[in-house]
Amino acid sequence: MRSELWGLGPGWNCLGGDSVMHSLPHSLEIMLHGANIEHFASGVDHALAVSSSGQVLAWGNSSNGKLGVRSLHGSCVGGHQYVSTSPLPVEEFGGRRIQRVACGDEYSTAISSEGELFVWGSGLSGKLGLGDTQLLPCRAGHVPYVPVPVRVEALCGLRITQTACGDQHCIALTDCGEMLAWGNASLGRLGIGAAASRAPNQEVDAPLPIESLRGQRVVSIAAGCYNSACTTEEG
Repeated sequence: MRSELWGLGPGWNCLGGDSVMHSLPHSLEIMLHGANIEHFASGVDHALAVSSSGQVLAWGNSSNGKLGVRSLHGSCVGGHQYVSTSPLPVEEFGGRRIQRVACGDEYSTAISSEGELFVWGSGLSGKLGLGDTQLLPCRAGHVPYVPVPVRVEALCGLRITQTACGDQHCIALTDCGEMLAWGNASLGRLGIGAAASRAPNQEVDAPLPIESLRGQRVVSIAAGCYNSACTTEEG
């Protein structure tokens, strides 16, 4: 069965560059050149889509490398931002087939068919989960960032099935029903308890399991700006 992507809201960015406010669902088929879209995610001002072939497409504001398109890497230097009004292929997955994507504030995630997690964009607050943010490139304004997708090596050996992106934190779910979290730990949004108070500046820069959920099999997750939620198989 062929799927089609629809959207609504202001068209200046995620709907493909027109200036129309779409108050009713608006087909994006022409913009996507007829690609069969199986998964979609939208951030504040960027969007990602996954085609039936496992190809990731990105468009919108390219600031902090959140589109993951290498050719746009130099377009934001000096504070300048480039807005792509049409989908561009994200080519940095080493031939892997991508199944799911998610968008946060200035960053993006993707999960391969093998359960590998890839991240890119702003690394502020450790939300990419790549370890010490001081080792990442730094933009004007001292924002650490990754311009193209990289694999989260700390999750090697685990099969990730879902991610959910908050403003400054990220959570993930494994095929065994284990939930992990990283990024800004303030306000309890990571659910890691005392470990948050030991983190410098309350920033957790690598995935940590949520110990209070040990023994529970989590089946779905969600993240808001300052909070997280999950459901277990018991409902």
